[in-house]
Amino acid sequence: MLAEASFWLKLWNKGIDISASIIASTVSAAIIALIATLTWRWKRQRDLRFEEDKQRQQQRLKEEFEENERSRAAKATHDRLAHSREEYALAMGYDDRRRAIETWEAYRQWMQAEGLDLLPANSKIPADPFISQPPDLAQFFQELADLIRSTELPAI
Repeated sequence: MLAEASFWLKLWNKGIDISASIIASTVSAAIIALIATLTWRWKRQRDLRFEEDKQRQQQRLKEEFEENERSRAAKATHDRLAHSREEYALAMGYDDRRRAIETWEAYRQWMQAEGLDLLPANSKIPADPFISQPPDLAQFFQELADLIRSTELPAI
């Protein structure tokens, strides 16, 4: 009797085998899905870090480029102001009082237009040095030219 199992027992055993196979397949699929999910999350985090690093690098390059542009513009402004300052100093080399007064007034207007009169060292430059009549005009004009050359320019 043991050798021959009943139909119902065979059917029961077959159902158990199928159920065990289904459970094993489901557990295997769940493990594979878990591994795939963990791998996907790890890759996504790695990609996000890579993208953040890339954006930081681009931002750093942009800031460096802007800083170079500001520095270049400041240097160009400084050079332009230094050139104008030297032109005003050279224009004081004449012995003509009227022309020196015109040059000085143009120089003061230039200082105000460029905002140089607000710098601390430039506040000591007199508004009208022609109030008194100096005995030696050439010496006086040379002193004014030196005063113009000493005009403080904005720092680079």
